[in-house]
Amino acid sequence: MGSAREQYHIRLARMDEVAKLRAIEAAANILFDGLELVDENNDPGVSPERVAALIGLSQAWVICGPDDQPVGMAIASEMDGEFPLEEIDVLPAYSRRLGLATARTYQ
Repeated sequence: MGSAREQYHIRLARMDEVAKLRAIEAAANILFDGLELVDENNDPGVSPERVAALIGLSQAWVICGPDDQPVGMAIASEMDGEFPLEEIDVLPAYSRRLGLATARTYQ
């Protein structure tokens, strides 16, 4: 039997997961409440249209558990021919556990 981390995998996000990715982002932002790192009045998060566009470009990934349900997400944007990571979020219940945000397994 593999480790708990091995039960998770990274795959491309699907168009039917736009709302889930936005929910993951919103939930992850709770961890930063009160730290004044983000001006929530000026940063509404990644719009559903932007998430959908990035999914369409294969520039959005999800971290999934054994049931293939997303518990984390990452998006990258093309900039001058490169694709820097724009955002990575993990649901608070899964944050700082198992190294999910640093997993390198891609399916």
